[in-house]
Amino acid sequence: MSLFDGQPQRRGIRLWSYKWQSGSKAPPLIFIGGVLLFVSSIFLALMGTYVYRAHRLASEGTFSTGTVVKKVMHQASDSGTSNTSYEVDYSFTTADGRTVEGNDTIDPDAWDQLKEGGPVQIEYAASKPRINEVGATSGPIIIGRETFAWHLPDLAKSKNIPSMLLVQGAGLFGMAHSFSSVDRDRLAEQFGKVDLIVAVARHLEGPMQELGLPRATTIANPVDLSRFFPAPKDAGLMMRLGLHADRFIIAHISNLKGLKRTSDIVASAREVVRREPRATYLVVGDGHCRERMEAECRRLEILDHFRFVGWVDHEKVADYINLADAVVMPSESEAMALVYLETQACGRLLIASDIPAAREAVSDGETGLLFRMGDTADLTSKILLAADDPALRDRIGCTARARVKEHDLEHFVAAYERAARAVVRKSRALV
Repeated sequence: MSLFDGQPQRRGIRLWSYKWQSGSKAPPLIFIGGVLLFVSSIFLALMGTYVYRAHRLASEGTFSTGTVVKKVMHQASDSGTSNTSYEVDYSFTTADGRTVEGNDTIDPDAWDQLKEGGPVQIEYAASKPRINEVGATSGPIIIGRETFAWHLPDLAKSKNIPSMLLVQGAGLFGMAHSFSSVDRDRLAEQFGKVDLIVAVARHLEGPMQELGLPRATTIANPVDLSRFFPAPKDAGLMMRLGLHADRFIIAHISNLKGLKRTSDIVASAREVVRREPRATYLVVGDGHCRERMEAECRRLEILDHFRFVGWVDHEKVADYINLADAVVMPSESEAMALVYLETQACGRLLIASDIPAAREAVSDGETGLLFRMGDTADLTSKILLAADDPALRDRIGCTARARVKEHDLEHFVAAYERAARAVVRKSRALV
């Protein structure tokens, strides 16, 4: 099913509704123009490139406004513990004119919002119809990333729909470094109109305050621990890449843009391969710096120590991380790189530049190694340290895997659900 095969919603504007398919039930998220705004990417953008098999966004069914026929609260006592359940009888008419009656168990928040004889939003597909998780007919919420702040808040306000803004870093860095003061002031004003701002990392809150933006709630970027986990090196993939079992493999995974400082990798590699001939670099991804990297490797006569893979499907990224003995990220700026979290989830050693994002993800010497950003000699020393000490790599990898569980995708979905519910409740209280 296509991610954009959604159902147009009421209110006369073309919006689409999607629902997380996971263990946690999340409220519907509405996306403007069918554009996938939720992630990276993250993502995706935060979830634009960060959509997983078991936790993907998909259109869930058809929505209809029905009527609450009856509300029933059941209280039972089991082994001295009081349990309360909330049930609603409802009826609605389908698009082909059929009248359907049903019953659903809902949470206390939705129960409080519904009145007998009043409206209720019903979601129905081939399976049993159910009450939309937010409860009432005014449940949808718009979520967009920083660049949507130019238009999203005013559109949402005009339709009385609550909104959340996702700060992923790129738009924030643009405001700080390239926007005129007039544009910064105008965008800051627009930020102030949304109901909630969510940042993907704590370190973004400081720059936001410096720009005069409202205070944000931090919901850290996620990692799917069911997909990214420690695994042996894939012998078949090693063979296809021309890598021998005795190689010390250093991976880099990115879009190969200038901010990633890929030239530092090549500059460091010259000394690394001289002192550690087993060293081989695995570069996954593509971008305008790739050609320059390859040319510099040829000039330094170290191209045979590099494998340039290009883009791979995200579902295969874990295979490449698990080929690596260490993953190097020399970036000069990140919000919260997914590669940090994915490397740690795979129990591999992360070597990252000492920037705010990396300091938030890495405890130096415990869950990764940090080097001074732009200092290729320091980068070289950390790579050689890792090459000489397998026990260090194993210890840090195990600790990182345990620590990164706080970024589990299930926690991320639950955090967004809580935030969205709070925004919707606040919005309704003001109506």
